Amino acid sequence: VSSKPLPFTTEVHIKDKIVENYKVGWGYKTIFKALWVSWIFVQAIVLKWKDYDTTGLLRVRRASIRKAAKRHMVNLEDLQRSTTQLGKSVNREAIRSAVHKIGL
Repeated sequence: VSSKPLPFTTEVHIKDKIVENYKVGWGYKTIFKALWVSWIFVQAIVLKWKDYDTTGLLRVRRASIRKAAKRHMVNLEDLQRSTTQLGKSVNREAIRSAVHKIGL
């Protein structure tokens, strides 16, 4: 297992590949052996995906949640549009689950 840090673009590709393989039914052990990443990395990505429905950066989601907390009458399309303006597109289901998780 490689211990050197991965470049960001490779890391994003590997995160998506980990989730894709997990959805197919592979276990942590099979995934980390196939992709040459640590078992802890695989576990962290899968748990993050289960909790937040995304493998991307959470900064954009936090910003949209802050915006929703300030304005209670904001709709999902506005939040999705604001995340696109920040340079990262997040689907509606991810935003909905994040907003629901904090109780708004």
